[in-house]
Order: sequence, then C-alpha cells, then structure tokens
Amino acid sequence: MDLESLTLVLGLIFSSIFLIMWMKVSLNKQQKDLFSRQLSNLNMGSSLRNLLEKIQKHRGMVNLYLKGDQSFKPKIIKLQEEINEQLNMLKKEVENTASYSDKLNEISSGFDSLQAGSFTMSSEECIAGHGALIQGLLVFMVVVAEQNQLVRDNNFSNKYINIIWRLIPITAESLGKARALGSGVAAVGRSSALERVKLGFLVNKIRISISLVLKQINTLPDTSNQSSKAYKKMHTDLSDFCELIEKELIVATNTNIEATRFFDDATRLLGELFSLYDSAVAMAASEIKTSIEELERSNKRIYMSGLGTLSVVIVMPLLLMP
Repeated sequence: MDLESLTLVLGLIFSSIFLIMWMKVSLNKQQKDLFSRQLSNLNMGSSLRNLLEKIQKHRGMVNLYLKGDQSFKPKIIKLQEEINEQLNMLKKEVENTASYSDKLNEISSGFDSLQAGSFTMSSEECIAGHGALIQGLLVFMVVVAEQNQLVRDNNFSNKYINIIWRLIPITAESLGKARALGSGVAAVGRSSALERVKLGFLVNKIRISISLVLKQINTLPDTSNQSSKAYKKMHTDLSDFCELIEKELIVATNTNIEATRFFDDATRLLGELFSLYDSAVAMAASEIKTSIEELERSNKRIYMSGLGTLSVVIVMPLLLMP
C-alpha cells in the first residue's frame, strides 16, 4: 500500500473513531445535564421543605393565638417575615420556569390571605386555610420531583424516593396538624367531640405513615446502621407522642397539658422528622454527584483516547515516508 492510500485509510479510520467518540461524549453531556438539573431541583425541593416547615409552624402559632395565647403575636410576625423572604427567594430561583413560577405565585397569594387574617380569623378558618395551602405545597414538591425524573430515574430505588417525597412529608403534615389542633385544645383545657375525632384520625395517620417509612428504609440494601437507628428512634418518639395525644387529648375530655409545652414537643419532633428528610436528600445528592464525576472521568478518557488515535494518524505516514 502506497503512502497516499495508507493516509486515506488512516483518515477514514480516525473519522469513524472520532464520530463514535463524539456520539459518546454527546450522550455523556446529555446525561450530565440531566443529573445537573436533578441536583438543582433537589436543592429546590429542600427550599420547599423549609417553606413547608415554616408554614406548618405558622398554623400552630396562629391557632394558639386565636385560642387566647397573646404571647405568640410577636413570634407570628417574625415568622411571617421569614416566610415572605423565603417565598421571594424561591420566586427568583424559578422566574424562568413558567409552571413553577405560577405555582409559587399561587402559594404566595394563599399565604398573603392567611397573613392578612392571622389575628382575626377563627380557629377553624386557620386550620382549614393553612391545610389547603400546605396540601398545594406538598403536591408542588412531588411535581418538582416528577418533572425532573427524580421519581423515575433508575439511579434511585422507588422505595427510597417514596420515602423522601411522599411518606416523610405526609407524616410531617399529619404531625403538623396534630400540633396545631392539639395545642389549641391544650390552650383552652378541653376538647370537643369533633376535635377528638380529628386528633384520632391524625394519630392513626401518623402511625401508619411512619411505620411505612421504617418498613421501607429497612429494605434498602445501602442504608447505614446509623440511618436505620435514626428512623427507628423517630418511630419510637412519634409512637410515644401519639400515645400522649390519645391519653391527654382524646380520652380525657379536660386536659392538664400546658399548650406551649405541647407545641414545643411537637415542634422538636417535626425538626427530627425533617432532619431525616434532609439526610435522605443528601444521600440522593451524593449519588447524583458521583454519577456526574464518573461521566466527567469518562469524557476525559475519551479525549485522551482521541489524542492517542490522532497521534497515530499523524505519525504513521511520517514514519513510512522514504
């Protein structure tokens, strides 16, 4: 084979190899972009989680105020400032995503209405209004996950995703409702038949959802002993709190529980529950970052291989020159 033919053959070989390499790099880039979006929306999910926690706390504080505890008024005003600040921050994050922006504006408008009537509405209006707003926020958290393939990507166990985006938020909202309703009952020292029915329903819902969380976390092969212990502790703590609600607020018509103490105990448990959510999100984020790093290493290997092939194509004809 003469030099010209050899050069042509090597050129064709290099072109074919280059095309394959370009396709692989392109696919890696698409996958990396997807992982980057997932990571970004995990962060957004955490911001929504923080917003959820604050609005739940606002419900409990406002209900206590409406039940006669005037000491909560300055705390409510301060919390409202924090919620508005976080809503404004989230709006800036999603201003280029119309569907997210519309949903956040809807949530913000709903909170504006609650804020305007926070010291004049009835206790029933407080519970119902906050409940509707929080339900919309919970749905939005799942939508963010679904639209960014966080609940469909094969990198994550379906059980694992179910724990993060569904079971923990559902458990937290049931506990949040019980905090608001139970502290209101404790503030007046007695409960109505309807309040006892509602508390009984919430207690049952908490028990079912936290049991499902514990059951599913124990089936995940990569769950650390420390993580498993944290979920078991949460299960025990919530079970004890449910027993307290049953004994003092459901069975007993009149209660001696101090309202602020009940509110603080429920808030502490909510904090522990949300910390489990944060830990689960951190584990998911770690998996995504590892996948991104692997794609980056893959692209580096492809580039190095391409340089090696190009060197052969350039050097081979020179070596064969007479």
